[in-house]
Amino acid sequence: MTLFSTSQRMPVNLETMFNPENLEATLARHATKPSIHLTIPRLRYFNHTRPFIRLTEDVVRNIFEYVVDGDVMYTAFASFSRPHPRAAPLSIWGISRQCAQWAEAEKGIWAAVSGMQHHPNSPHVELVKRWIQRADPRTPRTIQEGEGPLRPLSFHIAPPNYEAWGYTDEELGDFEDEMTPRILRVFMQHAPRWLDIAFDLDDTLADVYLGLIGTTSNAPGQVRHLELLANKVSTLRAADEIFKTIELFSGTVTKIMWSGPQDFVSSLVTQPISLPHVEVLGMDVCNPKEIYECLQKLRVPKLVELKICFCGPYTGPAVHWRDNIVKLLQIVAALPQLPKVLWIHEDGLRSDPGAMRVLVYWTFQKGIEMLGLSANGMQAGDVADTLQGSGYDIVWNDDDGSVEIRKLESNR
Repeated sequence: MTLFSTSQRMPVNLETMFNPENLEATLARHATKPSIHLTIPRLRYFNHTRPFIRLTEDVVRNIFEYVVDGDVMYTAFASFSRPHPRAAPLSIWGISRQCAQWAEAEKGIWAAVSGMQHHPNSPHVELVKRWIQRADPRTPRTIQEGEGPLRPLSFHIAPPNYEAWGYTDEELGDFEDEMTPRILRVFMQHAPRWLDIAFDLDDTLADVYLGLIGTTSNAPGQVRHLELLANKVSTLRAADEIFKTIELFSGTVTKIMWSGPQDFVSSLVTQPISLPHVEVLGMDVCNPKEIYECLQKLRVPKLVELKICFCGPYTGPAVHWRDNIVKLLQIVAALPQLPKVLWIHEDGLRSDPGAMRVLVYWTFQKGIEMLGLSANGMQAGDVADTLQGSGYDIVWNDDDGSVEIRKLESNR
C-alpha cells in the first residue's frame, strides 16, 4: 500500500513511514500537516492490518503532538480551534486507542473554539457542542464534591466571510446563515465558564448577545481577555447597549479590545465603568473623537498598554493623519496615568516623516517607555530612515509588519 504526499506527489511506503528508525527523515520529507491529515483515514485501515500501537510510545506521542494542532483562528488576544469533522484534532481520535486517550486527556485542545463559518453550515452547531463536551464531559449536575469546577472555555464568533473562501453570490443564491446565531446561543449558555472571549457582532448576533448576556443564572464570572467588536452593528443604540455590558466583566478582565460604529458615543453609561485589573486596552476607531469618548467612559487605573488602530474608512470631512495623531496625543496626555506602551496603527504613517518624528519625540518626552507603530505596506526602512541618528532602538517585527521604538539608555 502506498500513500501520496500533496506537496511532492511521491509514493510513500507505510511500513517505512512508521519505522521508528526512519521517523525523523519521514516527517521531514512527507509529513507536512496537509498531507498527514489526508493520510488519517488510511491510517485507520493500516491500524487493523499492522497495529499502530506496536510502535514505541514516544514515537506515537511525537506523531500525535505533530498533527494535533488543527486549523486555528487568531485574534488580538487569543487563538481558537476551527472545528472540522475531517481534520485534527478530531480526526486523530480514531487512529488508535492510545491516541484517543491522549486526545481525551488534552482538554486544552478542545477548550477554545471558533464558531465562525468557514463554509456554509460548517462548522455545524452539533460539532461545536462536541468540542465543548470534549473539553469537560461533566455538567453542573454531575460534578461530585471535591472534583473542582468545570473547565473554563474560550469562544470566538464572527459573521461568515464566504468571499474569502471563494464563494460567489450566484453560488450562495438565497442561502441564509442560520448556523452562526445558533452557535452563539450555545456559547451564551456557558457564560459562567468564559475565559477568553472574542465576539465580532453584526445586527443578528448583537440581538442574540444582548438577549442572553447577564441573566442572573448565566453571568460571566472569570473572563480574562475580552474582545467586543460592534463596528458592524448598524445602530448606535445597539452598540451602546453592547458597550455597557463591559461592566459585567469588570471584576476579572485584564485585556479589552473595543470597536464601535463610526462616531460612536455612549449615552447609556452615565458613570465611568471601573476596570481595576485591566492592563491592556485596545480600540479600533475611525477618528480621535471615538477614543476620547471611550476613555471618558472607562476608568483604567492600572493601564500599561494602549493600542489604537485608525481603521477607517472615514466618510466625514477629510482628516489628515497628522491631525489624528495630534488629537490622540492630547487625549493620552490628559489621562490620569500615562501608559508605559503606546501602539498606533495608521496608514498615513508612511507619508509624513516629519510628523512621525514629532510623534516619537513627544512620546518619550512625556515618559512613555515604548512606542509601537504599524501601517499597511510599511517597511523596516521607512522608520529607520526617518529616525536615523536620533538615539532610538528600533526593532522590526516580521510577523505583523510593526516596529517597536525605545529610547536608548544614553539618551534618557
